[in-house]
Parts: sequence; C-alpha cells; structure tokens
Amino acid sequence: MRISTGRVRAIGLCLLLALFPVIALAQARYDFHLPAQPLDDALRAVGRKAHVTVAFDPVLVAGKRSPTLKGTYTPREALERLLRGSRLRLRVTEGGSYWVEAIPVRGPPAG
Repeated sequence: MRISTGRVRAIGLCLLLALFPVIALAQARYDFHLPAQPLDDALRAVGRKAHVTVAFDPVLVAGKRSPTLKGTYTPREALERLLRGSRLRLRVTEGGSYWVEAIPVRGPPAG
C-alpha cells in the first residue's frame, strides 16, 4: 500500500496539532510569588499554578526548604530553581509531567 506525500504531510500536521496544547503549556510562562517554605509545598504550588503534574517521593523532600521564587518562569524553570542545592533533580516524563528524584551519589573511583 502506497501513501501519498500529501497524506503523510496531513498526518504529520494532525499529530503536531494534537501535541500543540502540551507543547504550548510546557513553554507558557507564569508569574510566581512564592515565599521560602517546605519544598513539598512549593513544588505543589508550582504544579497548581502551571496546571502540570509534579510527582515526588515525600521522603526525598522531607525536611527540605525551597528558596523564595519570584519572577516569570516556565514550569520547568520554576521547578529547577526550587530544586537548586537540594541534591534533587527534575525529570520530564514522556507525558510532559515532572518527576523529582535524588541525584545519584558517586562513590570513590575504583582503584
């Protein structure tokens, strides 16, 4: 079965349009005014404001505090700023959600 070039382009355009809301939401910028607070609360606040899912293990963020976050950022930029210096990092899932995980600790070099 042969598919015409026009049909391939149309399918590609449909796929792009289907993904556009996800792409646009990820690149949208939001105005944040968050005080320094427990990290879990700050992560949830960014998720609520930006309408994105931010998943994390409560044990990883327990006892950690976020810095003040003031300014206009994409959701990813805001989350990365909150995680600076926490020994945690941000991962973006295939579905466009965010996952907070521990930065692996490197042991001494094998000798």
